[in-house]
Amino acid sequence: MTFEEFRESEPAKVTFTRLGVSQCLDEAADWWDLRRRVVAANADEDKYGWVVMRARKAYGVSSSGERAVLVAVLHACDFSRQADSLCKGEAWRRMESASGEWRRAMAACIAMEV
Repeated sequence: MTFEEFRESEPAKVTFTRLGVSQCLDEAADWWDLRRRVVAANADEDKYGWVVMRARKAYGVSSSGERAVLVAVLHACDFSRQADSLCKGEAWRRMESASGEWRRAMAACIAMEV
């Protein structure tokens, strides 16, 4: 899955909306631009840490497939430690719970076209 396909996918749109950074996804040119935008949004002095805080809330109400994509998105956006904390060190185990487009979106985040 290319970045452009990821950006247009339902899993990406759902996940970034829940994180409150859908504008970052919409405006990003590539994976690295997306990462830069999300990190900057999280570091906003008026809302410092809010992306990670929203990720914690979203994780608690998401399905197993949605959680797998959320963890992969956090990894892709340079929040691997927080992703690992959310799933209590079982990020890799959680990945098997995603299927279809959700699995492809998760894999795209991990590979980041590298």
